Amino acid sequence: MLKQIESIQFKKKDFFLTVDEIERKCLSTPDFSLHVNDIAKRPNDIDINLSDDDKEFTEDSEISQNSSDEFNESPPEVDDWREMKAKEFFYLLEDRKNILGDLYPFEISNNDTLSLDFKNLNEEEWNYKKLYIFLLLCNSMKYFNENIRSYRNSLAASFEKFCLLLIRRLFPNFFIEGIGTGFKNHGILSGNGAFEKIECLASLFNTRLKSFCREEHIREVTSGDGKLDIVGWFNPIKDKATHMPLIFLQCACSADDEQIFHKNFDYKKTSSKFETIIENPMTFMLSPLCYRARGGALFDPSYANGCFFDRIRLMLCLEHLNIDVSSQEFKETLGTLPLQIVNKALHAEQTL
Repeated sequence: MLKQIESIQFKKKDFFLTVDEIERKCLSTPDFSLHVNDIAKRPNDIDINLSDDDKEFTEDSEISQNSSDEFNESPPEVDDWREMKAKEFFYLLEDRKNILGDLYPFEISNNDTLSLDFKNLNEEEWNYKKLYIFLLLCNSMKYFNENIRSYRNSLAASFEKFCLLLIRRLFPNFFIEGIGTGFKNHGILSGNGAFEKIECLASLFNTRLKSFCREEHIREVTSGDGKLDIVGWFNPIKDKATHMPLIFLQCACSADDEQIFHKNFDYKKTSSKFETIIENPMTFMLSPLCYRARGGALFDPSYANGCFFDRIRLMLCLEHLNIDVSSQEFKETLGTLPLQIVNKALHAEQTL
């Protein structure tokens, strides 16, 4: 199901994406195991295509740039650099393991081998690990083989429902509802189209849409980058006044993992449509990225606009909130789709 990854692209800037690619490559191997030498390996000497980062490295090292054909012999300097970087990436894998503990689905042996940890586990333990893989796949949709690209929409919708479950558990006294494309005919916001949902939402916020708003003015709210996926409001006594506590949330799931963090979540795209001005709701971005630097800090906190949940924080919240992935609550929210996708990605029906 996952494309075979022959050679890993090393990224100097967004190196957390390289670590994800290492995990994906491990999942795409026949025995679900990967040695550090497999990570450092460059493409075959025939028709070598240096990545931009490799080219940057060779320029920094003053390796002659007279002709790209000079690199067809796989320069020892570049190979040494890739071997060094591969070992550094293992430190980042170890960070993930140290933070997540038993929730992390991979084992690291002798500081040089990554392998899938699925042996001698009960169903609940394995399901938690598969949920991590599900989140990894939500960040890997462009890596699927052609014949299963239809899973992209299903993955995105399942990720939104996963986020809905989590936020409902975090804010049990709030009304939390999905408004994105994955929540058609769902819950209180039962309108089929974007306009009906936003119109219903305005009523629940004790306001109404501005008189100029028509359906064409609402499309930007629920489609494209910056869309609103989940909303929450606190109004348990059915107060008819405005300015209640509000939550606006985006689920940043994309077919292109490098573009997820370039999404621009602007809650005013929604709030500007209401007659009553909504100022400063709690804003959340939930992403399947593992957006971490060494030691577990966020890779670049300046990109985290509002409350930010990446793959690490999502998994830790599952554990902290005691969400049982085999529970009825989880099944009703997500169905069985996420774990089915994981099983197919791993060819689990035949191998596990």
